[in-house]
Amino acid sequence: MRTESAEIQSILGLDVSRDTVTLCDGRRHTVTVANEADALRAALLPYQGTATLAVCEATGGHEDTLLGVLLELAIPAHRADPAKVKAYIKSFGKRAKNDPIDARWLSRYGRDRAATLPRWQSADPTQQKLELLVARRSTSSPCGCRSRTA
Repeated sequence: MRTESAEIQSILGLDVSRDTVTLCDGRRHTVTVANEADALRAALLPYQGTATLAVCEATGGHEDTLLGVLLELAIPAHRADPAKVKAYIKSFGKRAKNDPIDARWLSRYGRDRAATLPRWQSADPTQQKLELLVARRSTSSPCGCRSRTA
C-alpha cells in the first residue's frame, strides 16, 4: 500500500522510546504520550482519515505498539532506518538532541522523502510462523533436543 506524495498533506514525526512516544506534526507542535495502545490511539485519532504519513525509527521493537495502532487507524507509516535518519540530520550540520527535536527531524525527513519511502506493512502471520519454526529448527539438534556446545 503506497500513498503518493501529492496526496500526503501532513507528516507526523514519531520519536519512540520504551515508555513514551513524542509526536511532531511538522509545525513545531509536539506532544509526548505513553507508549501504550490507548494513549497512542487517543493522540493519533485526529489524523485518522486524513492524508497523513507517520514516520518513526526502528527502535528494537519499542515501535511495535505504535505501528499496530497506526495500522488499526489506517494511517500509513514508514519505519525508518536510524542510520539513514542520522545521516540525513548530519547532512544539515545538525544533531538530534532530545525527543521533540528528534520527532521534528523525523517529520522533516518524511516530508522531504515521502514519495520514495516504503510504507510499513504488518508481517504475514504465516510468514511469522515459518520464521519462528526455522529459528527453532536452527537451534535444535536432529533429535529435536537443544544442541550442546562444548
